Amino acid sequence: MTELDRPIEGGERELRFPVQSIGLLYLNESDSDQEWECYGEAQGLIRIPNRKCVRLDVTRAVTEEDRSFFISFGKQDIQILQFSGPQFTNDNMPPITTLTDLRRLRLISTKITDLNIIGLPSLPELIELNLAHSPINCEGLKPLRVTNKIEKLILFNNKISGYCLNYIGKMLSLRTLSLRLNDISDDGLGFLKELYNLRELDVSDTRISDNGLTHLAKLASLQKLYAERTSLSSSGLYFLTTVLPDCEVFQTNAS
Repeated sequence: MTELDRPIEGGERELRFPVQSIGLLYLNESDSDQEWECYGEAQGLIRIPNRKCVRLDVTRAVTEEDRSFFISFGKQDIQILQFSGPQFTNDNMPPITTLTDLRRLRLISTKITDLNIIGLPSLPELIELNLAHSPINCEGLKPLRVTNKIEKLILFNNKISGYCLNYIGKMLSLRTLSLRLNDISDDGLGFLKELYNLRELDVSDTRISDNGLTHLAKLASLQKLYAERTSLSSSGLYFLTTVLPDCEVFQTNAS
């Protein structure tokens, strides 16, 4: 079993939630992306065997009264935490810094623009950060510079440009990176040249062209490149596959 899907140790723990449900709880044997069992509503007092990993999907806006429940969580209580919907903003994001063993954090379709409110330095075990459809801006990505364990970063339809990749290029543990539907051009890809562990990269629906492939050619560990609806040509992709013969390219509109 790899570090990515490690189980937590035995025993039992109690999780206390508000009387009114804030979302759904799921259980699994590990914190991987395998199928999770829905355990029910996140409300009231719930006892969980420690051998089970917990995923909490928060869908209701968190009130000031609810914040105390998040503060009371212990470091191993939750392994995957997801906030979904525009009801989550910079102003009402609940505190999660007590969850120091949190492995995966997902902010999906929220209105959060700034990662400084999350307290990333307090989440040293985080291996996945998913920000799909949340309007994170370039300044809001600065905290990523101090993370050293994140292996999967999903940026999909955000508000970032090529210069923002300056912060992402310092995340040397990255294995999977999505930049889909962001304003990324060829020059921005140069900031990624030191991501030697990167295995999968998605640049679909960006402005990259053949000129950017010289930067991607430096990613010696790259195994999968998703480049749908870009300006990459067949000859450009041929160049890339000669330099990176182990890289599989997914692209249907090459000219």
